Amino acid sequence: MTTEEKILEAARDEFMVNGYSGCRMRSISEKAGINKGLLHYYFKSKDALFMQVFDATFQEIMAGLRDALAKDLPLIEKIDLVVDLYSAHFKKNPGLPAFVLQEANRDQNSEFLNHKRKNMSPMVGLFHTAVEKAKEKGEIRSDINSEHLFLSLLSLMIFPVLAKPMMCVMMNKTEAEHQQMLEDRRLFVKQFIKQAIQQ
Repeated sequence: MTTEEKILEAARDEFMVNGYSGCRMRSISEKAGINKGLLHYYFKSKDALFMQVFDATFQEIMAGLRDALAKDLPLIEKIDLVVDLYSAHFKKNPGLPAFVLQEANRDQNSEFLNHKRKNMSPMVGLFHTAVEKAKEKGEIRSDINSEHLFLSLLSLMIFPVLAKPMMCVMMNKTEAEHQQMLEDRRLFVKQFIKQAIQQ
């Protein structure tokens, strides 16, 4: 790995665990195995580093979502791909949902987040188009609302990851049992959505 790649990997871990406010440049430099001066040579400020980490994380998810929705497949199969995509991202980065939600709510009027919203809007549009086409083809019920379906899909995938500490206590699960539950849930969500929207 290059020095910059080491910095970005360390920063990603730190931001996801501690959020923007709790993250310290010193911690990032120590985790990357470099001195603080070299860190500032590559990234002049915490803002600059955060924006690059957030942007890379956001683009990675958006690219996968865009590819899944653009495929010439029935809506049910597209949804399966989206569920698998989010499941894989959350398994690799369990702190991702909390990180994105916390930072998205930290400064809702920032230029950076407004730019992200503009990138997200086409994805919602693609999903809406896919739902409408599926209704026209008779693949799903005609009364399905694309916005509610999109929100339901995200909620079903994100909440068990976001609420892990509470769920482990409430359901008396170990770390390994929680991970298995998330894997089982990936299959459950696919079937649940399928049954909810089909004729």
